[in-house]
Amino acid sequence: MNLIKSLFPALALACLPLAARTSEGPGHRRIPTQDPAPEPVPAPDGVAQGCVATGCPKADQHGHAPVKCEFKSSLATGFRCILFCSYPDSQWGSLVDSAQCK
Repeated sequence: MNLIKSLFPALALACLPLAARTSEGPGHRRIPTQDPAPEPVPAPDGVAQGCVATGCPKADQHGHAPVKCEFKSSLATGFRCILFCSYPDSQWGSLVDSAQCK
């Protein structure tokens, strides 16, 4: 019985440093896991409107308008007609009707 009474306080004292390390104290600071989204870069209106008219999304995931769009069909694309939409920090592509590639 004395052994059980002495083990419980010893076990509780052994767990205190572990609990102190895992808790967030007053000096604890969280580090953000994602960078904030970059500021939208405006594209020339004619380019953006022309690309949207060809089928590009009017904004990427960061809200940027397209800066360039082009149709490509070659060995690199498997001779499929692909609309490539370029944004300041990303590119998007989609298969389109082959009549649009000249």
